[in-house]
Amino acid sequence: MGSDLACPRGEPDSDALCYSSGMKGEISIEPGCAGLCTNCRHARRVQSDRGSVFVRCELALNDARFEKYPRLPVLVCAGYERRDDPSASAEPE
Repeated sequence: MGSDLACPRGEPDSDALCYSSGMKGEISIEPGCAGLCTNCRHARRVQSDRGSVFVRCELALNDARFEKYPRLPVLVCAGYERRDDPSASAEPE
């Protein structure tokens, strides 16, 4: 494994991978990157205390078929329902 992906917290000769060290430069979030969740009425935008932004699926509260925090972008979803108010997007900013 490449040493350029080694996690800085790992041992010096460790092959542990760290996602953040493998990412180079700025990560831009383009409109629509959450896929269907962008304008789904069941999606909620959640921001952590550290400023990270996630999209939570409210359907997961009552239906095990849905992930609480789905991997984005969601391209196909059985529970998708278009949001009535398009200005209330769940899109991460």
